[in-house]
Amino acid sequence: MSDYSDDDDTPSFAPPPRPAADGAVITPVAPDGSVREETFSVEAPGAVVKVQLVCLKDQLYVWVGAVGADASTHHGEMSMALPGRGTAGPSVAALTGRGDTNASSAADADRASDHLASRLAKRAGVGVVASVNVAADLRPIAERAIAEKLAELGM
Repeated sequence: MSDYSDDDDTPSFAPPPRPAADGAVITPVAPDGSVREETFSVEAPGAVVKVQLVCLKDQLYVWVGAVGADASTHHGEMSMALPGRGTAGPSVAALTGRGDTNASSAADADRASDHLASRLAKRAGVGVVASVNVAADLRPIAERAIAEKLAELGM
């Protein structure tokens, strides 16, 4: 028997390689006001409409939900609209579906997010991502409040 202490046949193993240093450099940036977030509520008959606006340099994100009867604060369908050039209207694309697998194709035809994103892109002249999650009777109230807030913000 051997205790292997004096064996020359024992292979020597190289030390494991050192992990590579992370090449990412995080540079802190002071806020310059190029991103602005506004959250507000609007009283409506039987519900409270909740709105979140995130204003970026050349883009606007809008979420609309509601609290109250037959309302929801979930994040359902989402659409994006880019302002048109010249006489062309905004180009609109659905980013997500309704989120309801039981929704009929007729209900899916009424994509409130498409309509709001298109109108806001035309009005503000920037790309708009919109998610509208309120009943049809609350949509005009929400859109009016959003238009007033954008005018207040200078958009």
